[in-house]
Amino acid sequence: MPTDPRDSVEQALATFVDAFNHLDRARMEACFLDDARIFFPWGGHRRVGFWTEQFEAWRVERDGPPYLNIQPSELQIQRHGQTAIVTFHLEHDPETLGRRTIVFVRMPEGWKIAHLHASTFPRETPGGA
Repeated sequence: MPTDPRDSVEQALATFVDAFNHLDRARMEACFLDDARIFFPWGGHRRVGFWTEQFEAWRVERDGPPYLNIQPSELQIQRHGQTAIVTFHLEHDPETLGRRTIVFVRMPEGWKIAHLHASTFPRETPGGA
């Protein structure tokens, strides 16, 4: 029985999130295309390719593994042929909201990340402040 293509996108996302939570460089690199574009939540320029320079600092600063606690919420997946757009929120803390968009492309070896856009910003407070 063939698997639902949506499930394979969800599986690819779960693999990426688990590898990221464990700061597993090899597993994370395998999730990305070589020329993937990345926008980080803390600003800076668009990056081409994979990054890991922050991993060692996080390993020193945090107990683990897992070192991170990425838990996507409000997950939505849009399929367009061989491309899938995945969006979700991250509930980091009561004062900020993380938004993530990941563009997956279907390759012969499975779904790979072609683009990741991460933004984190202050939540709106009641009363419009």
